Amino acid sequence: MPHEQPNHGSRRLGRCVQTLLLAALFAQPCLSNLHHLTPTHTRAKLSHGACQVPNGLFSKLGKIITPGGQNQKSSASDCAAACEADWNCNAWTWCDDPTSCTDELLTQIPYRGCQLKWDPHEPWGVPADELTKNFQPSVFTSGYIKRKKAGQHTFIRLHSAPVTQLMIVTSVPEKGCPLEQGDRATLLGIMNKQDYARWHSYQFYLSTRTVDPTIRPEGALDIWTWNKVALLQKVLKETLPERAPWILYMQPDTIIDDIAFTFPFEMYQGKDWVSVGDANSAKQGWASGVDAGVFLIRNGPWIRQLLDTLATHARSLPLPATVEEAYRPDPLAQAIANLVKADPDAYLDKFNFRSEICISCDWRRMELSPKNDVLNNNPIKSWGTENKRWNLFISRFFECPFCFEDNLKREDEVQECHTSYLEHYEFAFCRFHRMELAVHREDELGGPLGHLMELGVPQNLLNFSGVYTDRTSNTILQSATKLQAATGDQCYQHCLADSRCEFWVWCSHKAGCDDKGEFSGHYPYHGCQLMQLPSNVMPQNWNRGPVFSSFESGYVTSKHQSRTGVDTTDAKERIVIITGVPTAPCTNPYGDYLLSLSMQNKQDYARLHSYEVHLMAEAVTSHIRAGPWQKVGFIQKALEEIPRERAEWIMWLDMDLLIDKMDFVMPLDTYEGKDLIMHGQAEYILQGEARKGMNSGVLLLRNTDWNRNLFAQMAAYGTTPMDIAKEEHLRANLPSYEVGLYEQNVLTFLFYTKPELLDMVVFDISAYGLNCWWKDVDKPWVDKPAFIVHFAGCSMCSGFHPERLGDCDVEYIRIFAESFEHVIRTARKLKLAPGPAQPEWSS
Repeated sequence: MPHEQPNHGSRRLGRCVQTLLLAALFAQPCLSNLHHLTPTHTRAKLSHGACQVPNGLFSKLGKIITPGGQNQKSSASDCAAACEADWNCNAWTWCDDPTSCTDELLTQIPYRGCQLKWDPHEPWGVPADELTKNFQPSVFTSGYIKRKKAGQHTFIRLHSAPVTQLMIVTSVPEKGCPLEQGDRATLLGIMNKQDYARWHSYQFYLSTRTVDPTIRPEGALDIWTWNKVALLQKVLKETLPERAPWILYMQPDTIIDDIAFTFPFEMYQGKDWVSVGDANSAKQGWASGVDAGVFLIRNGPWIRQLLDTLATHARSLPLPATVEEAYRPDPLAQAIANLVKADPDAYLDKFNFRSEICISCDWRRMELSPKNDVLNNNPIKSWGTENKRWNLFISRFFECPFCFEDNLKREDEVQECHTSYLEHYEFAFCRFHRMELAVHREDELGGPLGHLMELGVPQNLLNFSGVYTDRTSNTILQSATKLQAATGDQCYQHCLADSRCEFWVWCSHKAGCDDKGEFSGHYPYHGCQLMQLPSNVMPQNWNRGPVFSSFESGYVTSKHQSRTGVDTTDAKERIVIITGVPTAPCTNPYGDYLLSLSMQNKQDYARLHSYEVHLMAEAVTSHIRAGPWQKVGFIQKALEEIPRERAEWIMWLDMDLLIDKMDFVMPLDTYEGKDLIMHGQAEYILQGEARKGMNSGVLLLRNTDWNRNLFAQMAAYGTTPMDIAKEEHLRANLPSYEVGLYEQNVLTFLFYTKPELLDMVVFDISAYGLNCWWKDVDKPWVDKPAFIVHFAGCSMCSGFHPERLGDCDVEYIRIFAESFEHVIRTARKLKLAPGPAQPEWSS
C-alpha cells in the first residue's frame, strides 16, 4: 500500500474473533486498562466531527515579522530566501502589483514589498463581510514553510520540506465581479487554494491583470481565456525549475476538495501536461479531449515551447462576435486539440490524460453525502456513492456564472451553483481543520504519544521503550559501510558463509538507510550488514522516527536458537514477508508513528519465526504507476529475485494491518497443490464483485511460475503511461469496478474472466482468520481466532476519514500492545528474554 488512497466504504474482510485470551497478565499492567477503554471521548476529540465553518476569519491570523513596506525585494525568489533565513518566518508574500496589494489583515503591501510573517497554518473559514466588501484582488506570490520547533521530536514527515515543490497559479477579474455573491465566491476560491498551499508548504501565485495585451486586443471577448497563456509564460520565465518543477493552473471556478492530496509526481515521468482528457477525442481535433481549466504542467522547455506556439496562434485569431462564440468550445482547449490532430506523435506522448485522480471533476456529477455523526448529532460530509469511479481531488463548477452574467441560466440554477460551491468549500475546510487541530495538539503535547494519551490510550501502552532497561545490541560482524552486495540474495549468501552470522540487513534505498531499529547506524545504498543476535533479548523496539527506508533483512535459523520450536531451515517452511509504506509523508499527523508500530509488529513476527522482512519505501519500478500499483511491482520483484531454495513462500502484508497471534505458525503443508492463499469468496468473484469477492491486503504466494505469470498479467493493467484500451476494457467488463480498489479490480477481473485460475487459490480458511476486519475482532458471533487484523477503511496515514480515526487508533494501539506482549511472553517461555516464563495463551 505504498501510496494510500481513499477507500470508499469499508472493505469487509470476513468475521473473525480472538478467542485466545491471556490466562495471566504481563508483569507491567498493560491490556487490562485498554480492554475496557470506552473510546467515546476519544472519537469526539479526534474526529472533530462538529466542524462548522466560522463566519469571519480565524482570530489567530499570526503576526507580521517584517512589513512589506520596509522590505523591498526584486523577485519572489529573493522574498522566499529572506523568509528561509529568518527562523521566526514561516510565510511570505511578495507583491507584484504596481498599485500595491492587500493581505488578509487588510494590510497594504507596496509594489515589490516582501512581507514576512508567522502564520498559524490554520484554514481560513468564511471571509468576514468587511473583507469581502473591501476585497481588491491584486497580483502577488506567497509561500509557506513548515518549521520544526527547537527541541521538537515529531513523527510527522510533513514537517520537513515537500519532496517535490509545486506552485499553484490562478487568476481572477481585476475589477471584481458585478454579480451578487461573485466577490465572495472568488475570495473563497482564493482561500481554498491558499489553504492547500499552506498545508503542503507550496507556493501560490494570484494574477488579476492582462499580462500581455499583444496576445488579444483590449476588449476582446476571449481575452480572459488567452490571458492564462501569457500568465503561464510569465510564471515560467520568472520561476526556476528547481524552485518549482511543477505548476498547477486552476481557473477561479474550482475548489480543491481533498486538501491532503499529494500529486504522485514520480508517476509522470516523460509527461509534461497532466489533465482530464481523452487522447482519441484530441486526435480528432475535438476540444472536449482536453481540459484547459485545470492542468498540471512541468516547468521545462517543452511546455515553454507549447505556450509560445499557443500565444502565436492566439494573435492570429479573428475576434469573436459573441460570448457564445468566444467560450464554446473553450478556445484554448480547441487550439491544443488542433495541434494534437495535426501532429499526434509530437504531442500525445507528452500528455497524461487518464489516471484514478480526478483533478477537474464536474460538480454536477460529484455528490457530497451527509452522514450523521451520532456522537455529536452533526452531519459529516463524505464522498457520495456516485463517485466510486474517481478519487476526487478538485471540483470544477462548469457553466456556473459566479462573476459574469449568463443569460442562458435561470435564477434557481445560479443559486444551485453557489450552494454547491459553498458545500465543497466547507468540505475542504473541515478536512483541513481536523488535520490541523491534530497537528497543533501534537505540537502542544510534545509528539504523538502525548496526543494519543490525551485521546484515552494509557501511557504504559505507548511507552514500549520502557519494557527493558538493560538493552543488548546486536554484534556487528561486517559493517554495511564496508560490505557491498548487488542484491539482497548476495547479502544473504554472505551471512550463510559466516558461521557467526545470524541476522543480515541489505539497504535497497537509493538515498541510503538510516534507522534506530537496532540495525545500528547508517547504511549506504547496497550496503550489507552482518550481525550476531544477543542470546537473551528477543523483542526490539522499531524506529519511531520520521525516516522510512527500503531494505531487506532476514534471520538464519540454523545458527541460533529456534524461536518457536519449528524448524525453518527447510525452505518449504520459510516465508519472506514483504510490505510497503507510502512514499509521501502521512497527512494524518501521527500516521507515521502508527506505520512505525506496524513495521515493528512485522519485524517482531519475523524475528520470532526466523523469517525475512522486506520493506518498500520508494517506487521499485518506473514502469508501473505510483501508489498502490507499486505493490504489484514489489511482489513481482520478490518473485523474480528470491530463489525458491531460499524461501518457498512470499507473504504480502498491507501496512494498515497488525499480526495479532504472534506465535501462530501457518499450516503451510495443508496448501499442497495451491499457489495463492487469501481472503475471499469465490461465489462473489464469479459475479465480478471486487469488493465483496476478496481483499488483497494479505496474500500468501507460493514462489512459483504460476504466480509470476499471474502478477505479470496484473502489472499489464498498471503500466505508466496508462494503457487506456486496457483500462476501458476493465471498466466496461468488470461489473463492480471501483477506482479505489486498484489491483483488486484486476485480480477480480482475471478470476472472473478465467475461472480456471481459481483451482490454484485457497479462499475458505476455517481454522484461523488470515485477514480479519478490525471491527469484527472480539465479536461473539465469530468463531475463529484472528491471526492478522486489518484496519481497512481507517485511512490512518492519509486521514481521509477523520471521523473514523478515534475508534481506529484506539483499537490499533490495543491490538499492537496485545501482540507485543505476546512476543515477550513467547520469548520468556523460550528463554530469549529476561524475566520468568509466562503461561501460554489459552482458549
